[in-house]
Amino acid sequence: MLDLVPKYEGMDLITARKEIIKDLENLGVLEKIEDYTHNVGKCYRCHNTVEPRISMQWFMKMDELAKPAIDVVKSGKVKFVPERFDKSYFHWMENIKDWCISRQIWWGHRIPAYYCDDCKEVHVAREMPKECKKCGSKDLHQDPDTLDTWFSSALWPFSTMGWPEETEDFKYFYPTNTLVTAYDIIFFWVARMIFSSLEHTKEIPFDTVFMHGLVRDAQGRKMSKSLGNGIDPVDIINEYGADSLRFSLVQNMTLGNDVKYSAEKAGSAKNFANKIWNAAKFALSNTDKELLEEYKESDLSLEDKWLLNKLDKLVVEVTNHIEKYEVRNCSK
Repeated sequence: MLDLVPKYEGMDLITARKEIIKDLENLGVLEKIEDYTHNVGKCYRCHNTVEPRISMQWFMKMDELAKPAIDVVKSGKVKFVPERFDKSYFHWMENIKDWCISRQIWWGHRIPAYYCDDCKEVHVAREMPKECKKCGSKDLHQDPDTLDTWFSSALWPFSTMGWPEETEDFKYFYPTNTLVTAYDIIFFWVARMIFSSLEHTKEIPFDTVFMHGLVRDAQGRKMSKSLGNGIDPVDIINEYGADSLRFSLVQNMTLGNDVKYSAEKAGSAKNFANKIWNAAKFALSNTDKELLEEYKESDLSLEDKWLLNKLDKLVVEVTNHIEKYEVRNCSK
């Protein structure tokens, strides 16, 4: 407990609640005590109730940052695939609230705010000031809070290229083309990358956002630590193979929708991959090795030419599907 009521200051919550009840009874203002059920936040590690408390935080004013980020999507400079996801983007950005950017965690970029120990003046600067601009004191300390994880992540498109330096990577690769991500972080990450990039570099970070669904468990539940239903893809790859895992996820997907994972699907995909493998192995073992290394058109039979023609058409078809982000059609 904080010092709002000095009597309870320093008590843990459970103890303070018992003391508050006693004080209410002594005052004769306690009407009744009854049990009731309600929803409260729980820590996913220790499962204790997460108690809200008022605290000082840093906020970023969002109105001026949101407008250009809305404009680049409306103008088509940045497009969503499937297009329907721009509705989620606009709903968030057009109803934007100021962003609480401070977090009370150990790891992350420190808030660049410095406090004078003598007059309590606040200084926001790139580096620690040598002295307080108000009273001249040299006793200053930095805010212990860190920036929101998504604040740091929002810098990813250009900070990884060496920004703010004009590196060769930055000049060649930025802005990039396609971001591939899940729909559940449109406003956590995608929106923040867009307005951060526009603010810092005056450029869009990418021209296309390809949205895919979530991989859920066999019951359709989102995988989470609290449910313990997460699946390590490395274990699946070791058992079924990487191609089997990929194929089992892509085979029944529809663009932007969730996919249910199950070991049975991975097993079926492995059996299918084995058939392809066995057919290829049979063909290669019955083909002249010299023809595999170099051949002339005159060496080809009619059947060979027919197969090569089918292969050329398949390459064109798959390429067209990939360029249109029709991933499922590539697996047919």
